[in-house]
Amino acid sequence: MAVATKVAGQQSWDSDAEFRADTLAIHNALIATGGLVQTADTGQTDHTANTRAAGGYNIYRFDDPDQATHPIFIKVEWFPTATTRPGAQFTVGTSSNGSGTIGGVIRSATQISGGSAGSTGAAAADHYVSVGDGYLYIVFAVVAGASPSSVSCIFFFERSTDEEGVTHPTEGYMSFSTPANSKSYAAHPIGLGILGPSSGSPFDGGASSGFWDDVAGADVGIMPIPYLLRSNLRFHRACFARLGRFSPGVAFDAVHLGATRKLISIEGAWYHSNASNGWSNYSTSWPTAILLPWT
Repeated sequence: MAVATKVAGQQSWDSDAEFRADTLAIHNALIATGGLVQTADTGQTDHTANTRAAGGYNIYRFDDPDQATHPIFIKVEWFPTATTRPGAQFTVGTSSNGSGTIGGVIRSATQISGGSAGSTGAAAADHYVSVGDGYLYIVFAVVAGASPSSVSCIFFFERSTDEEGVTHPTEGYMSFSTPANSKSYAAHPIGLGILGPSSGSPFDGGASSGFWDDVAGADVGIMPIPYLLRSNLRFHRACFARLGRFSPGVAFDAVHLGATRKLISIEGAWYHSNASNGWSNYSTSWPTAILLPWT
């Protein structure tokens, strides 16, 4: 079962038609694998008729074995930011009231935006969606080879997962996002520890604060990204790789989280905002690529 989809889209939503096409394709990718199920909440958007001005929202829930005892509901509000930048707002909680309101909020409304604030004619980009039992990754507006401080942004949310790939829903959750010119990384319940550089996220690579500085000079290939949750060392289902080890957009098999899994490489030569924001490759000696779960 494929859990990830590369959605061909636009780096700017210059028209309602582009907005509809991209949001519909991303929505379809979110529910295609069965990892997320769209709820029956009223008022959800019609992706064939919505507009950039009106936006709209969808409500999803996990459909993994832990949903019955540790439910997760995700509200995605679709809208462009800075006039035409691809973007969305995410709210995560433990319930929905049936008409679009999330209850038991775990992650309050968090907006991400990427892409270009306008372009002349077609400006192609890729959006990535990776969904599986207990996790969701969305990456907007990937343009391979784009210069730093450019176009991409990310949101993900996942249950606590150990190095064997076993989820521990009683421990909590981890989330990461890149809102405009910033980043937000959190373990839930709030206050639990996170391993990483001094800037606060394991998704920063290189420079003196990088978590992986001790191996930056070695050809180490794939590197799991750790964090601490309830004093236990846990791992993200995404991981790092040295840029150049894998071509962007290529799926391949690798041993990660206790099993041979297929990952897809997303080039690390771009990121949202700058060296202190989003995830980054701000050291030329340690350029990173992010590997998303593919199957």
